[in-house]
Amino acid sequence: MLANEWWAVIRSYNERIFPMQLIAMLAIMTLAYLLLWKPSRTMSKVFKAYFGITNFWIGIGFFVLLGEGFKPPLNYSQGFLFVSIGALWLSDLYFDHLKLEKLAERKNRWVYTALLSILWLYPVIGLLRGEGMPSIILPGTLPCPTTAVGLVVLMAALPQRKRLLSILMLVWAIPFPPLIQIPKYGVVEDGLMFLMGLIMLVLWVRVEIMEWKSKRQLAEVVS
Repeated sequence: MLANEWWAVIRSYNERIFPMQLIAMLAIMTLAYLLLWKPSRTMSKVFKAYFGITNFWIGIGFFVLLGEGFKPPLNYSQGFLFVSIGALWLSDLYFDHLKLEKLAERKNRWVYTALLSILWLYPVIGLLRGEGMPSIILPGTLPCPTTAVGLVVLMAALPQRKRLLSILMLVWAIPFPPLIQIPKYGVVEDGLMFLMGLIMLVLWVRVEIMEWKSKRQLAEVVS
């Protein structure tokens, strides 16, 4: 797909769902801020449910139904990825691997608030591009900025983790911006998702290493 064709898909999609993308952006960012600063059992469930449904919409609504111009089988595989991500967020309403209400215990919530706030650069960059509202990439209805929001929440939840969920989100966040989105389509704002993906990966690997060392030390003591 050529760059002008890709942007045509984005413009058509944004025009067809307007003003849903504005409402969705405010909703997902507000929920993320509340989760960081007013975490509770209820807020944890609300965020998981909303974020899960949002990824279902992106997987089906964007990639399959309204993303005219995306060709099979690629659009189906990308759609399946986001439906899977949505299913994992929704399944955690039952399994509760990510106890997001415990974010209240984090002393460095300002760091995650700053990272979340950086994502407001998505619409800012779109406005600076000067192509109008239909070309602006917004979290809540498009895959990359939505993934970036989710990655900030997953960072804040560490050392809690849901490995498969993290892997699927990082599969989207890390390789696509430098290999496709930025060089091929000129979506420079997706560098923000790439940044969140790298930070998440580094923090996650650090947690895994620390846990491995702790288990190893415990095994040595027991033996």
